[in-house]
Amino acid sequence: IFVNATPIQTRSGFQWDATINFSKNKTTVVSLAPGIEAIVLADVQEGQIEARPGESYGNIVGNAFERTPDGRLIVTAPDAQGNGGGKYVANRENNILGNIQPDWMAGVSNTLSYKGFSVSALLDFKIGGKLFSNTKYFQNARGIGKDTEKRTNLKSDGVIPVKNDAGEVTGYVPYDGPVNPIDYNNMAWAGILEYFVIDASYINLREVTIGYTFSQSLLSKLPFTNVKLSLVGRDLLYFGNKDFRNLGIAPDASAVSTDAAEQGVERMSIPPTRSIGFNVGLTF
Repeated sequence: IFVNATPIQTRSGFQWDATINFSKNKTTVVSLAPGIEAIVLADVQEGQIEARPGESYGNIVGNAFERTPDGRLIVTAPDAQGNGGGKYVANRENNILGNIQPDWMAGVSNTLSYKGFSVSALLDFKIGGKLFSNTKYFQNARGIGKDTEKRTNLKSDGVIPVKNDAGEVTGYVPYDGPVNPIDYNNMAWAGILEYFVIDASYINLREVTIGYTFSQSLLSKLPFTNVKLSLVGRDLLYFGNKDFRNLGIAPDASAVSTDAAEQGVERMSIPPTRSIGFNVGLTF
């Protein structure tokens, strides 16, 4: 949906121009060639992004946290020496951890102008969808991420299964013993991909421009028909989603190829930069 409108235009010269671009896409994989259960669209560590009949295109599939029937996280019990307790356990089924496609995307541009002066701003929206972050994965694996900064007085929020003599699980009890920092931050080494699937939503203040266009009377003795000076800032600010800020990555710079599935994979992208520049526009 594309809308281009001028909500306000006065005789004094003030004008407000607005442009809205909105898109929403919903897909389902209907069928594949006979004998093919799924197509791997992209690999993500021990998981993949796939297309499977009956599912949405672009599901992220891999290991999740092992949970109790009521959703509590399961951790390991300590050994005879009291070590190794509190380590999160992976559920190694083909768990759907999210889908790479956003719920909707939009761009909103507004321009206010009055007697040669103009101010414009462009906002980009991407709401919904998931992303597998390799940056978060490797930061966790190497102990250099913000999620690994806390290394003392660690307490697990998981539970330990209680088994009877036949080895059947009869219940769960909270684990309140000590936790080794390496065990506490073991999601990468344990292959728990769910931990590295983050919300891909963002709002980006893509561009702000402040400009002045000289009147024709000032240009009468010059060889120009139009002169405009502008101060332009690009990629100034991202709103929401603390995961991207903590990781130091740009949410809209994740894909490294034109493959559709790559929108769901962040592959150690370079930290974003904002730019501020001055433009001189001359028309002869």
